[in-house]
Amino acid sequence: GSNESVKVEAPSDVIDKIITEVQGGVLKIYSKKGTNWDSWSFGRSRKMIVHVVAKDMTSINVAGSGDVYFKEGITTTSLKLKVVGSGDMLGKVNAKNLDSSISGSGDMKLSGRADNSRVNVVGSGDFTARDLITINTEVHIAGSGDATINASNKIEASVSGSGDVHYTGGAKNISSSKAGSGDIERI
Repeated sequence: GSNESVKVEAPSDVIDKIITEVQGGVLKIYSKKGTNWDSWSFGRSRKMIVHVVAKDMTSINVAGSGDVYFKEGITTTSLKLKVVGSGDMLGKVNAKNLDSSISGSGDMKLSGRADNSRVNVVGSGDFTARDLITINTEVHIAGSGDATINASNKIEASVSGSGDVHYTGGAKNISSSKAGSGDIERI
């Protein structure tokens, strides 16, 4: 968007414990010192929602169990997406270069376009991007996580463990390596 903003919606008993600030061009959202996120019992009816409008987004990281949604989509030259823990990411991207990383049990579900996509999954998380149209995709799985990708030119895939890589698109240049029971297969 043209006007950058951050809006936090949270229960009244926790809203004053949430800090949002920009440091070196990075928006950070965290709790005041001495506040333990784990002690907040949000449950189904109690949520914290943060709305972010930014001119340019180059990186989104989620650590823990939070979820991130890009409702309006993100258009940028290079974008890095990272999930550490059990959080999920869902949205539409349009980027020349996309670097996606999952460490833990979190999931990513992406759609849109990227010329070059790099995917790294460590753990049991799943990367679902059948609707993310790419030219070249490189994907590495270590563990039981799965990846579903779509590439029109080149795919480099490696699996170590029981995870699977499923691919679609017209890619003719496919290289793969695997160690363990995981599969790399066209869908």
